[in-house]
Amino acid sequence: MASGRALLSALREGLRPRRTATRDRGADHWDVSTVTVTGALVTRLTTAVAHERNLFIYLYEEQGEDADRVVKLRSSMVKRGDDLLTSTLTIGEILVKPARVGRVDLVRQYEQRIAQAATVVPFDLDAARAYASVRTDAPIKGPDAIQLACAAAARTNLFITNDERLSGRTVPGIDFIVPLARAPL
Repeated sequence: MASGRALLSALREGLRPRRTATRDRGADHWDVSTVTVTGALVTRLTTAVAHERNLFIYLYEEQGEDADRVVKLRSSMVKRGDDLLTSTLTIGEILVKPARVGRVDLVRQYEQRIAQAATVVPFDLDAARAYASVRTDAPIKGPDAIQLACAAAARTNLFITNDERLSGRTVPGIDFIVPLARAPL
């Protein structure tokens, strides 16, 4: 039985995980009600999926193709029982716009919605250590490194971003980093 590394390899090669209805082990793919990648089976009871700030913004503003994709992704996650994670930085960044225009009601609403939907991972000592490791890769900017560090500290299976520069990077503590466009639904 293949591990999550097979899925990582498939995602890096641009293959899309897919669900199948077959249990035919003689075929080049098979499924036992989990995510299936051609030639490999990945089993995991619960998946920890981290979203960076932009995905929450798309979800709350509900505009455009990215918003539709995030809504579908979140719906799939709920059906599978996946755990949604995000960092405290996400909350801070999402609150900037409503705070700037004095919308205290939106500030509270966004805080509550995120807290209800996701586990908010703090930037603690473990995250600080992960941050130092991530920042050794010079092209990664501070806020992105904080997002990745919090996800790594929480031992995230899948980090979904809309920043292509982060996609495919290797960060200890995060199994896969994929762009929203290739996120397995």
